[in-house]
Parts: sequence; structure tokens; C-alpha cells
Amino acid sequence: MEGRGGRREAEKIEDEEKRHPILDHINKFSRMESHYCRANTKNEFLAPELNLTTMYNMYVSEMAVDKKKPASRSLYNNIFKSLGLKFFALKKDACGICLRKMKENPTDESFLTMHQKHMDEKVKVRQVKEKAKKMASENPKICAAVFDLQQVVYTPKSHHSSIFYKRRLANYNFTIFDLQSQEGRCFLWHEGIARRGANEISTCIYKFLQEKDSDGTEEVILFCDGCVGQKKNSVLPCMILYTLEHAKKPEKSNSELF
Repeated sequence: MEGRGGRREAEKIEDEEKRHPILDHINKFSRMESHYCRANTKNEFLAPELNLTTMYNMYVSEMAVDKKKPASRSLYNNIFKSLGLKFFALKKDACGICLRKMKENPTDESFLTMHQKHMDEKVKVRQVKEKAKKMASENPKICAAVFDLQQVVYTPKSHHSSIFYKRRLANYNFTIFDLQSQEGRCFLWHEGIARRGANEISTCIYKFLQEKDSDGTEEVILFCDGCVGQKKNSVLPCMILYTLEHAKKPEKSNSELF
């Protein structure tokens, strides 16, 4: 063999020595988890104002200050991709099924059947929501509402490069929207007060249900997305059962959604 092509051993050693400064630089940036897809992906997201070009230029500037030779752009990109990081560019997350459909567009029969069932369920839920909204408009003792947690809001927000190196404060905004009255309620807190898990979400909904119980509402119909960490857990149904046990006792509801 002639041994031509590929990288020399000295270059490989040099690349390995440059990996640690690159990792240190990338790890300086604040990251966030996906909102809806946390159960299906381990990817973490960087601020949407960032991109690889901006990050690499900041890395080069930092190396220049230390009077060190920066690594190549390709090495920086490869290390970034190996960490499973992405830039938060979507306005909202999609569920795992829809995300796979958008990115991979698989054609196998089993997935297409599952995706069609998923889309049929979406249409059915929207029909149920419209029916609940109509019921609430006809009966003041019925409330139909949707709730969701806004994506994490980091402060301060700026395009100045030095801001990206700071540990910005994560703020959480949980909203409940009454479909009939068109009134919204916001529960706002930051990471220094609490997290954004099942306990926090259940507390917000509990306060809302208490308010509705005090107003004389006899039936509350709630709609939400499928975020596992916040809704599909044992904490939320236990809270609802507790609320029902301690609420005013209305007559048995005759309304039917399905």
C-alpha cells in the first residue's frame, strides 16, 4: 500500500488536543429541553438567535484572546453534532409521530397506519372541543378550557455575543384559556421558585378549579396536549380526584361529549 490519503498521525493528535477547548466553548451556552418531545428525544436546544457560524466565530475570537490557534470549522461542526445539540428554530414542538413524518417521511405500512390513526384522533378531539365549547356557551354552569405551558422564556434576551455565555434565567408561563368567555389566566414563575413538572402544573390547574368551584361552575372540561412530564402522570389525576371530593356537590351531569 502506498499510504496516500487520509490525515497524518500528527494531525490526528493535534485535532484531539483541540477537542477539549471546543467542548469547553460549546458547554458555555445555556441549553433547553424539548417541550413536547422530551420522552422521545434526548436532544437539547440552544437559543434560536444562535447558529454554527456565530458560535464558531465566537470560538475563534476567544482563541485569539488566548493567543491560541483555533481548530478548523469542520472539526467544530463535527463535535457540535456529536453532542446531539440543535438550534431552537420551530415556533412550537410537534409530537413524536408528526416530527418523524415531517423529517423522515417514512413509507412503511405500519407507520402510515399509525400516523393515519393519529390524524383521525386529532380531528375527533377537535370536534369534541367544539362540542364542549358549544355546551359551555349554552350552560353557564359548564366551563370548557384549554391549558398549556409556554416554551421556556430565557431572560435577558439579546443578540450581544457576551449574553450567550451567561447563565440566563429560565421563566415558565402556564396558561389556561376559557373557550366560552375568551378569558386567559397566566401563572408565571422562574426556575428559582419551582420547576415545570407535574406538581407545578397540577398546582396551577388546582387553583383554576377552585376558582370555578367558588363561581358555582358544576362541570369543567379540560383539553391539553400530550406532554408526558406535565400531564400524562399520576399526579394530575390524583389532584383532580382530590378536587372533586372537596368540591361543592352538584347534581349529576347529563352532558355527553362522546
